[in-house]
Amino acid sequence: RDFMVKQLLANKEAHVNNVRQQFEVMFASFDTSGDGHISREEFEASLSDKVGDGFLALLDIDMTQAFSIFKLLDSDGSNAIDASEFVEGCLTLRGPAKNVDLAALR
Repeated sequence: RDFMVKQLLANKEAHVNNVRQQFEVMFASFDTSGDGHISREEFEASLSDKVGDGFLALLDIDMTQAFSIFKLLDSDGSNAIDASEFVEGCLTLRGPAKNVDLAALR
């Protein structure tokens, strides 16, 4: 039984690491200026392409919620999202859309 629990935890950790890498790749593609930050304009422009569609699908978010996501990811209120805010925020928001709603209430 302990082996099964350890295996399940290892599988979950591997999955989270894989998803984290996907978000890092997305961040790089959204950061079109290459300055290490995603502006609101870059974010909105990126959502209108195939990568943006994949991003929204991965988070299980529809386009009507997408524009509030920027504010949720911008945890320091700088009007720009750095890599850490993007990846950690996306990992937090990932899953059912109701997680997005809950985060918006915080």
